[in-house]
Amino acid sequence: MRIKYRDYGQFVVELSRFKGTSRINIKNEMTRMRLEMDRELELVKDKNPETVQGARAFYEYVCGRLDAHGDETLYRVFAHGDFHLFNLFKTDAGMKLIDWEGVGEQSLLYDFFNYFFSHLWVERTKDDLAEEVMQAIEDMAARLERGNSELAASLREKRELYLMMFYLERIHALATVFRSSPKSFQVWLNVYRNFEENWRRLLPEQPRAVVGAG
Repeated sequence: MRIKYRDYGQFVVELSRFKGTSRINIKNEMTRMRLEMDRELELVKDKNPETVQGARAFYEYVCGRLDAHGDETLYRVFAHGDFHLFNLFKTDAGMKLIDWEGVGEQSLLYDFFNYFFSHLWVERTKDDLAEEVMQAIEDMAARLERGNSELAASLREKRELYLMMFYLERIHALATVFRSSPKSFQVWLNVYRNFEENWRRLLPEQPRAVVGAG
């Protein structure tokens, strides 16, 4: 793959193994984040109404896709929280990861997706990366299987739900950014929305969903 997964893939796996795993209920997480997101957007709805409308539309689209799976659980693991290309460096001693201010527990693929989306954010790739991401998810599942077969199985079976949960977590985290930089928030929103449309094209067996655009 053009983005060298071999350089950082094991890093993501090691982060996920750093502490024990826990499980989150989709419905509970969705309810909690939706309430907090609504409060944040309410504070800025008069500042940039079009972006707020777009954020709400995409957020409701994601929640709609998760609604049917509300009683299911996903794994939560230790995460760097800001795992992207500007915080990763390849040195003679191996990969170095800086900026640990956002460390905490997130859904299994939080750091994974954030890395790929950071490439789309800075437009360093002309590809949509959806197919590459699918290949990388399978690679990560294979790596996880060597130490935790249940985690690997969850990743393979629920990759769609992990992607939706990532959207919720990231938009929720970015909501406070809206106050200082609506433009940056809008760029991230466009990255997620465009990726989702390209991701859907690789799933012909599923009904084509209309991605929330406001």
